Amino acid sequence: MGGDKIMILSEVLHETKMGKTKLYSLMKNGRFPKQRLHGIGSVVWVRSEVEHWIDCVINEVEYREKQVA
Repeated sequence: MGGDKIMILSEVLHETKMGKTKLYSLMKNGRFPKQRLHGIGSVVWVRSEVEHWIDCVINEVEYREKQVA
């Protein structure tokens, strides 16, 4: 993780506008960045990985819209 900032679950859900079930389903299928252990019983996500995933989703939507037009 280096100097990357981290996000807790509530932040990830807010930023992605997804529910917890959808988030964990995407992670299970390798379509969302994996969580990392952070202390005992605590998990976090690397902010830059989540932001990259969001950018990829936006680019995919824009690409599909151009294909339809």
